[in-house]
Amino acid sequence: MKAKAKTKTKTKTVTKILDTNNHYYKLLEKKFHSSDIVRSQIAEIKERVKKTVIEEPLKSLAVSFNGEVVGNSFEKTLKIITKHLFRKGKIDCYKTDKERGVVDAYITATETEVEELIQFLMKKHLVLHCKTGLPKGASNMLIIDEKEKKLLGDFEPDDIGCNQVSTAETREKYTGRLEGYLIHNGLPLTTKTLGSELRLNEIVTSNKVFTSTGLKEVFLNLHFITLVIMLDLEQHYFQYRIFKEQEEDLKEVEDNIDNLGLFTELFDHLTNEGNPLLFNNELFMDVLKLEHIVEKDNWKVLPAYDSYVYSATNKLDAHFKFLEEYGLLQKCAESVELLIEKLEYKLSGHNFACQSEQDDLSSNYQELKEFRSIPNHSLLKNDFLELLGAFRKLLVYLDSMSVQGPTKQDDIQKKAPVLEKPARGLVATLKERAKSLLSSPAESSPESVSHEVSHNENALTTEQKEDILILLSQVKEGLRKTSRLKTDSGVDAYIEARKNVPYLTNLSGALDQLKKLIKDINKNKDVQEQFQDLFNRKNKFVILSNKLSKLVKFKTKQEEKKICGILTDLQTLLHDKPFKEDKYVKFIDNVNKLEVFVNSKDVSSMKQEGATLSLAQEMDQDKTFNKVLNIKTGIQNIIEKSEEISKISTFKNDREFLSFSQKELDGFLEELIVFNKKLKVTTYYGKQSDFEKIEKEFDKLIEQANDIEARIKSRRRSDNNTVFKESDQSIDYTKNSMIKKKSLEKTIIGAQYQISQLFEFIETVKGFLGQDSFVHSGVATSSLFDQITYLLSNTDVKLLDFTSLTEDMYNESIKTIFQYQVGETFNEPKKGDIERLMKKIEKKAIVKTYKSKK
Repeated sequence: MKAKAKTKTKTKTVTKILDTNNHYYKLLEKKFHSSDIVRSQIAEIKERVKKTVIEEPLKSLAVSFNGEVVGNSFEKTLKIITKHLFRKGKIDCYKTDKERGVVDAYITATETEVEELIQFLMKKHLVLHCKTGLPKGASNMLIIDEKEKKLLGDFEPDDIGCNQVSTAETREKYTGRLEGYLIHNGLPLTTKTLGSELRLNEIVTSNKVFTSTGLKEVFLNLHFITLVIMLDLEQHYFQYRIFKEQEEDLKEVEDNIDNLGLFTELFDHLTNEGNPLLFNNELFMDVLKLEHIVEKDNWKVLPAYDSYVYSATNKLDAHFKFLEEYGLLQKCAESVELLIEKLEYKLSGHNFACQSEQDDLSSNYQELKEFRSIPNHSLLKNDFLELLGAFRKLLVYLDSMSVQGPTKQDDIQKKAPVLEKPARGLVATLKERAKSLLSSPAESSPESVSHEVSHNENALTTEQKEDILILLSQVKEGLRKTSRLKTDSGVDAYIEARKNVPYLTNLSGALDQLKKLIKDINKNKDVQEQFQDLFNRKNKFVILSNKLSKLVKFKTKQEEKKICGILTDLQTLLHDKPFKEDKYVKFIDNVNKLEVFVNSKDVSSMKQEGATLSLAQEMDQDKTFNKVLNIKTGIQNIIEKSEEISKISTFKNDREFLSFSQKELDGFLEELIVFNKKLKVTTYYGKQSDFEKIEKEFDKLIEQANDIEARIKSRRRSDNNTVFKESDQSIDYTKNSMIKKKSLEKTIIGAQYQISQLFEFIETVKGFLGQDSFVHSGVATSSLFDQITYLLSNTDVKLLDFTSLTEDMYNESIKTIFQYQVGETFNEPKKGDIERLMKKIEKKAIVKTYKSKK
């Protein structure tokens, strides 16, 4: 029997040898369960819905298939098609109900995947069953498209079945919020079920949860805040572009304003590093603070500035002492240089210095050591200390040379007869030796010894001479560096300093009078007139006003009063430092009025008899008037440059990107305003129960936010154009250009840091959303929310320079995020509530029916 069966099998195999060359047989041999056409159809569908499927959440669905689905391997077909078609989903289980003629499948997948599966199974497919004539391990079934039946050729399957779904019904269990309960896949979540879901024992108060919908709302508002700050950053870069164009004009305007100050000439010297004998930045800073209140005629606050008055007095006294010491240094240097010349002359004959010259050098050295101001001067300290060091080494060397004389006498003494050592003290011994030396024999007579010592006592070796010359050169160089200072222009610094001492003397007198006025103010005396008299003689606007009164015949007293008032207004505007943009228009208006007046006065209106020049020609020679005109020109340039840049529609033609144009920035702002309106009406926290509906709206908004972000980031600044640090470490707060530059740089750096931090938070939240989970642990997100709220709470909105509209939108999003700081609350279902809840949940199930088009 076994032999027959074996023979029969062998015979069948032999009869189907040619059949196995068929394409469909080969598919079975390769263990394929579907034809090429079916697989390509599935691949096409899968690629077409790829983007949608990736973004959609997973759902738990019960699907009922009706039609030609009982038998004919429909279950296997369903399993095979699903395996190839689904990207994220899977079949949990399935069963066939023969009585109803239905196959029920429980699927976890996206809605799109399930719909595409149903549509594909509604097309007619054939299932080819082959049980005999195939090698071991081959597939025993093959799913093909109905149209492929004509292509089978000599392929002879053992059986051919047909699968086609005519109707299908999906039933999605409710997931969402119901009466304060969280429902997931038709079940009310408890602290224990949530704890199990989140790998915790139990959710407690401190471990509140976040639903995926809630996190999407956080994500959107966080993204919106980032977009607002990104736009603000770009607006500041645009302002930075304008500032860079205006910077030279701004500095020129400020220099001209400084030149109109009360202490301009004095400040020119105190801040001039080109002359180290006049430069005194500490004194300048004290007087600068005093100038500010003097220029504004704010005499009542003078007692509050008494510390600056006394500090300036002390620093000025120290400066006078420094100049006095420097004069002594020059005299001392002259004396030392004469001595050095004598020494160098003697050294030319290898002679040694006499004791008197050493004493003079030592005396000069001691005098230099007594100086106190020069060694503490920041610009002279190092050179002066080097001079003292060189001087000290010279004196020590010369002193060592003076010891060489007696040493040679000791050599001569060695030639004299050696006396027996007396048993007496040291002093007596020395006296005895001296006596013995004087009473030596004729060949060593006192005359010969004296002549030899006299001849040799000043002789120096070549090496010693070179050493002394080097030391003398070092001292000379040190004296040259310290006592013969030159200014940057090559003028003798000390002579120039002496010429400018009157400025310092006048300041000293003014400080003394200020101290007296402070005492009077403290005694409740009105010293306004004295205060004004003290400085009016240096007030350039008062001087110009007096000059106009002397030069021109005013038509009326009212005209004279008007012109004096204009000059007073100009003084007030310019002396109220820093001079800001909001004063530009008023300043230009006043200058125009002054110019009109000056140009209207011809020669006949001049007071001088036989006048040949008009007022305009006279004013052309006036420095104050010209500086005022220069300030006006500079301001007009500043305004024009700002207007020109603001009119440009785009800077895309620039080689290196620095900023968007005003038009482009306005466009982004309009988009954010529209986006914010949508965000305000699409809210979830504590109000919405239909999670799916609100999430779809959130997904649309997320796409819009990504699009706006991509366009703002489409152009990147080079390292040359990106602000990484503040350019000036210390600034003069009377200069608006420096304040503006520092403010722009500080804001840009701060905004860039906040944006980078916010993008890190956005990526973290995006990671949570990518988990396709209905709930997220409050434990996992609490530290993240702490960091987010800390950053947002410490953001200086005023520094970012938001408009009121932008600030309101920004604050609304922050408020929404802060609601989530402790997570979302939910009710704990009790046993008595479960049955009632389940009935309501069942009613909320979403049922969809699909029918074949045929």
